[in-house]
Amino acid sequence: MANPLADSSTTGYGTGARFFYEIARAELDGQINAIDALDRRLASTFTLNGALIALIAAALTLRDGGVSPTLWGFLVAIVVVFLLNSLCTFLAYRLRRWRIGPDLADFTEFAVEYETDAVVHWVGAQIRESCAQNEVTLSRKTTWVRLATALTIADLSLAAVAVVIATWPW
Repeated sequence: MANPLADSSTTGYGTGARFFYEIARAELDGQINAIDALDRRLASTFTLNGALIALIAAALTLRDGGVSPTLWGFLVAIVVVFLLNSLCTFLAYRLRRWRIGPDLADFTEFAVEYETDAVVHWVGAQIRESCAQNEVTLSRKTTWVRLATALTIADLSLAAVAVVIATWPW
């Protein structure tokens, strides 16, 4: 792929404005990729927690000899951690106010009134401003995803202990 910054005569506008735009756009693309990765991680932790509850419940139900109060305690703890994970997942997915650049109505108005270099620079500045505003939401989302991941680890640990207790030859 040819470098769009190498020859400004083919782009129709100056390299300074184009370079600023490309950097701002790359930063916004990075944020969007981070958001997608956080959403995938969140979905994975939630799915793993749900599957874990189903597996542990089935294993305890099919166990010979009934379920001891200790195992019931672990099952309740696993469900509570799952519910907390569900809350974290809900709160993380609720954060959806992402800015992705200039408003198209503003862009249309600006593009009619100004030269191409000024428009490209303005668009780059608008994208950069969007990125700065997204940082707060991205930070909050990251916190919820980290908490959901920690709860998944806690759930896995509780499940492992419950399995050991259920299968230990007492």
